[in-house]
Amino acid sequence: MNNINNVSSEWLSGHLPDRTSAGISRRTRFLIQSGLLPLGSRLPSLRDLAFCMQISPATLCLAWAELREDGLIEGRGRLGSWVCRSSSSPRPKRRGVQKHAGQDIINLSAAIPDRSLLPPLNEALAHVAQAPDINSYAKIRITAALERVCRTTWPYESEGFLATNGGFCALNETFSVLLSRGSVVAVETPTATATLDILERLGVKIIPVVCDADGPCLHSLRAALTHEPAAFVFQPRVNGITGQSVHPDRLKAIAETFSVKPLWIIEWDALDALSLVPPCSLGKWHPYYTVHIRSYSKSMSPDLRLAVVSASSEVIGKIQEFRAFGAGWTSRILQEATAYLLANKTAQECIQNARSVYLNRRRCLSDVLNRYNLSVDRIGSGLSLWMGVDDEKKSIDFLKKNRIIVSSGSKHSLVKSSYIRVSYSNLEKDYELIGNLIVKSASYA
Repeated sequence: MNNINNVSSEWLSGHLPDRTSAGISRRTRFLIQSGLLPLGSRLPSLRDLAFCMQISPATLCLAWAELREDGLIEGRGRLGSWVCRSSSSPRPKRRGVQKHAGQDIINLSAAIPDRSLLPPLNEALAHVAQAPDINSYAKIRITAALERVCRTTWPYESEGFLATNGGFCALNETFSVLLSRGSVVAVETPTATATLDILERLGVKIIPVVCDADGPCLHSLRAALTHEPAAFVFQPRVNGITGQSVHPDRLKAIAETFSVKPLWIIEWDALDALSLVPPCSLGKWHPYYTVHIRSYSKSMSPDLRLAVVSASSEVIGKIQEFRAFGAGWTSRILQEATAYLLANKTAQECIQNARSVYLNRRRCLSDVLNRYNLSVDRIGSGLSLWMGVDDEKKSIDFLKKNRIIVSSGSKHSLVKSSYIRVSYSNLEKDYELIGNLIVKSASYA
């Protein structure tokens, strides 16, 4: 290597003994992740390296293409290819790491529950001590108590159930089992940043399906189906980003669309009983192809880290087999505590109260915004508002200068647009002040 930022063909050729495209990709990946190819290094031209290695440029091109898909190298036109400066190890690009905002900052970027509104865990955890099979190493899919109570409110009859370590864990495991690199996946937009992060890490092609007030638009969905997607990913009960629900007529129309061209339907209910609408699912029409995920973190406790997945027995079995790469099963302690809370009247009343409080906070903030002609949905569910602005970056920067942090809408979508997401879940006061600043930011130039 002549220079730490300028890699010579001779040096790199000498470190790539396997001249197949797979071997080149595999070894270059090691060189980057081990630090032998430092981040920011400029790679030799494809033609020079291929000549030095005495291989076809097409072979090298295939290896480079795979590394670009995985985000390890990037092309800069005539400047050549470079080792990406961002990171050589997999990490979420959109979700990132939540940082402490500081005492003088109003953080409206994270749609997290108000801790004071969560049901107490004392009785649930005490109950766990009496539960059967605690400390067993048997890799169960779900405890009998949790499956029994889940079935009472599940939106369709499903063959199999599985407990997982939270909603994003369930999405990751489901995607990993049902999708392969290069698959095409239709995804409602906007959606959770983690959904896009996981899909991009798996190397699938994402086709966005735009939504209106009634849910995923049929024309956009039908256009996505022309790409022959392997799956459709959406939130049938409430979109956690916008707070909007899918209208029953729209849900039925989507089900009819899939009758013509079946595919995997991966649904996610992130809010559970915090939603204003009852549970719903395309599993009512397509039970075999539907994977339905319900998370209990936001409604009952983030530390329960629990979600329940329903699907055909075959799919549940595949997910369970895939989990053998990790812990293999979800803690019975957490499952039994969740089952207790789901069946406990006091805990459910606590969740209903939280839903009412969140709804009131949504109305308080949206009333101010609507009064200043910034149209937002007052009636929706969830923990955040989704609103269009003239310039997303300028809006975010303006609010930040005024000690308010909101989330960038572009992180939640692959469709070019200008939105911000404002979480009101922990907002108890100053609606007029905050709303006025948001309105100013919406048209800030």
